Amino acid sequence: LPFLLFLRWIEGETGFPFIDCFMRELKVTGYCNHMGRETAGWFLIADLQLDWRMAAEWFESVLSLGWTWGPYKWPL
Repeated sequence: LPFLLFLRWIEGETGFPFIDCFMRELKVTGYCNHMGRETAGWFLIADLQLDWRMAAEWFESVLSLGWTWGPYKWPL
């Protein structure tokens, strides 16, 4: 059951439109603003009662971080 809840969360099919819109945006664009990540993360922890590390690994694997890390890549 926890795995199915996690899959529904990933796909944006939790039944909570406010959460689902952020997860669908992330799936389609590779981007989700900080409020969306925080809200979806808290939902995973508090409402679905799943381990926060699942969300952390998922966000890390799908977020497009090129715009974030670009300025910090200094030539050696």
